[in-house]
Amino acid sequence: MSVFGGGRCLVAIMVIVLFSPCAQAVESYVDKYGLNRNSPAIEMGVQPLGVPSGVLSSIMQRDRILLEKLKGMGNPLLAYPFQRGADMLPALAEGRLDAALLGDMPTLLAAASGNVLIVGLVKQSPTAIVARGGAQVGALAGKRIAYVEASSAHQTLLQGLSSARLSEKDVKLRVGRESCENLGKIT
Repeated sequence: MSVFGGGRCLVAIMVIVLFSPCAQAVESYVDKYGLNRNSPAIEMGVQPLGVPSGVLSSIMQRDRILLEKLKGMGNPLLAYPFQRGADMLPALAEGRLDAALLGDMPTLLAAASGNVLIVGLVKQSPTAIVARGGAQVGALAGKRIAYVEASSAHQTLLQGLSSARLSEKDVKLRVGRESCENLGKIT
């Protein structure tokens, strides 16, 4: 008998994730875009609230020379707002998005899972690991650490653990969960 009870545990986890309200919220807002892999348009995913990627995407959407050239080639630029870079990854992998402005971790995940061309680096994320009492990263062994999966903060956490000669197995990782009602809202 396997640790996962013959695969039943893994199937149960997949069902919970696929049918959770948050997973459905992501699917519903992305599905409304009607992204199509056969579209002649260049369909680009953007994060309007991202800094500086939101500024860069806004400039691209207003660059008359770029827009006229693309339109003249029969490939108009269409930009779609996403709440998180990780939400763009399935559409990129399926060819429904032609381009995306992503943070560190979503870019690494996209590169690891498919044929991706990375054309530039806009910034390196200014994220930090915050702990009570100003603990050094090495002192976090055995402690609970919350993070947002597939985010730049996730990448910073992995790099920090590695620099302290720790692995994910040396700490208790907890994926932070956002309330579905608050997705995309500024509080």
